[in-house]
Amino acid sequence: MYWLKDRLHHTWDAFFSRFGTFTDIQTRAIEPVFQGRNCFIVSPTASGKTEAVLAPLIERLFHSSARTSHSLSLLYIVPTRALANDLEKRLIGPLERLSFRLAVKTGDTHGLQQVKRPDMLITTPESLDSLLASRPRSLVHLQAVVLDELHALDNTPRGDQLRLLLNRLRRLKQFAFEKGDAATREIQFCAMSATVENPIQVAERYFADSLVVASTERREIKAEILPFQGADSLIELFASLQSQRRKKVLVFCETKAECEAWGHGFQQGTPFGDQVFVHHGSLDREVRLRAEVGFSQTGAALCFATSTLELGIDIGDVDLVVLIGPPENSSAFLQRIGRGNRRTGQTNVIGYFRTEIEAALFSVFLRVATTGQLQPGSEELDNGPYWFRPSVVVQQLCSYVKQTPFGEFDPEHSFSLVTQPHGNPLISKTQFDLIINHLLENKIFVPGTDRLLKPGPEWELLHEQRAIYSNLTLKLREPVEVFNQITGRRMGEIDFWVPIGEVFLLGGHTVRAIRFERKRLFAEPTTDEAGWRAGAFGSGSRRMPPALAAAVAQELGLPQPAHISDLPGVTVEPDTNPEVDDEILPPSETWVFHQAGEMYGVVLSWMLNEHFGVDVIECTDLHLKISGYVPTEPLAFTPAQVRTCLTRHRKHFQRRLDVGWFHRLLPVSVQTEALVQAFDPERFTRLFSGRRISGAG
Repeated sequence: MYWLKDRLHHTWDAFFSRFGTFTDIQTRAIEPVFQGRNCFIVSPTASGKTEAVLAPLIERLFHSSARTSHSLSLLYIVPTRALANDLEKRLIGPLERLSFRLAVKTGDTHGLQQVKRPDMLITTPESLDSLLASRPRSLVHLQAVVLDELHALDNTPRGDQLRLLLNRLRRLKQFAFEKGDAATREIQFCAMSATVENPIQVAERYFADSLVVASTERREIKAEILPFQGADSLIELFASLQSQRRKKVLVFCETKAECEAWGHGFQQGTPFGDQVFVHHGSLDREVRLRAEVGFSQTGAALCFATSTLELGIDIGDVDLVVLIGPPENSSAFLQRIGRGNRRTGQTNVIGYFRTEIEAALFSVFLRVATTGQLQPGSEELDNGPYWFRPSVVVQQLCSYVKQTPFGEFDPEHSFSLVTQPHGNPLISKTQFDLIINHLLENKIFVPGTDRLLKPGPEWELLHEQRAIYSNLTLKLREPVEVFNQITGRRMGEIDFWVPIGEVFLLGGHTVRAIRFERKRLFAEPTTDEAGWRAGAFGSGSRRMPPALAAAVAQELGLPQPAHISDLPGVTVEPDTNPEVDDEILPPSETWVFHQAGEMYGVVLSWMLNEHFGVDVIECTDLHLKISGYVPTEPLAFTPAQVRTCLTRHRKHFQRRLDVGWFHRLLPVSVQTEALVQAFDPERFTRLFSGRRISGAG
């Protein structure tokens, strides 16, 4: 290891001296990163990935002749503001020792307002978008980009936005180099994740010539999967903690309302005293920070959280991770259990299930955590096949026009931004032209000089609404901001209606609604415990992709096909009463175990109805329930028929997918083609066509 330490002549002391040695992933990653390779670092949480990337990157900058003083050299992109703020706290000390200036730019901060430009900027995709549009010259000396927790962005509208933002960065560097404003056109890319499937494929969506560096280390997982009996289960658990020498417990809930309810319910009468915290995305930033610091610095504490604490926020050592219900996918499960026992070789986990399906999901996720697979040979652990969302093309054009010197852009030249790192287009030129024409028809853009386009009146409205830098799918109900009536400080936001005078929960505490003013709710703390509200809560929304649904079905022991051409079915005949001759019997019911996830199940039900006249009365991730007639002949579907079905049900289908807010500004034909790509009719056809429903009749 001495030669590796010698590599880090400037950065060893700042990043590693307090540890005295390297972790497994650091010994594997430091050298290729130092050599300038584009790397994807895959390693468990708390394994030192951040240091494995930053130390050699900054060391390279110290040796680089292309680095200029007072210029932004390193861009660090994270999925959440909370992670950006936490990284600032973690890195400010080591970087100050190196005289390496750090800033953060998110919706909460403005990192480039200081007199001296930072050497390193931590930001989110949306804030990077804003920076590219308003201050592109601040990025011309950039030499390296880090993509942290990439699994949280990939295969989402934000991930597709990031792909095009990186293309814009590459083009900016190339242009600056050709003009003599930058010493090099090159940018080194490094991505990191604790949980990602097919890392090579994921990396190549964001940068070319990637090298995957993965750690083989795994922590032992000691897990109990138990039925959830509400408060009784938690009371029994908390009563046993002292004998187990567990003082700090992190409890993940599936909804914000459940966090609020449990956090409030256990404020008193537990081994944690008043050290009970609540953490979720609707709380104000300062409220969340107080919870993070309080939980981190207290020896014995309890915290109820949603996914906001999944990522690498430093909350100290956690003795036990509790999950009330399984999360949406295995990546989230691995992130959550990875928050526990970060300084030991064993992770202690308790998973509480409310249904047999939740119990099966826990079992499947544990198998993934220990073996890396849902079942032998399985693929697409979490999200199904990747698909590119063309809604981001509209969003990026709306942003890109602000970056151009005269507020106009050439659509022909802009098409090259919608490409993979190696240059292959992400959508066809025909689709791109349809999008451009549609935006012109709807006055998003209007003709400018020559063949250029400039912002139109509808673009101006989007800009006034501050909507052009984000493609996040909006909630059906806009949240209401809540302020403290006494102090005037923002407390957070709620997504349910509260009448004046009613008591509700926020941050685990009861508050009373006092007045509304300009769409703001002012409330004051109260000790009134009667009839408080916390919004709706339960298991949260969960849709299984085909591979996960198949694994859960196998875990539950559901009927499996006896032959590759079988589609398992079970028919239940109606009860008959022989004493009543003229009784009109209800039709029989047949359960068909498709085991392919909700999306494929829904389309299978449509296809059975349209092509065979089948009456489907229930559809889940695992089965269909059919009333009456069941076809006995093999199912025969073509990809063209599936496409027609998807087109007919386009609006119903797109509500079930994370398509991005700008999807509504696409021409209908492009909307439909995107949904077809997401669904993959050829795969559906291979899965079901030619199969016969067995065991029915």
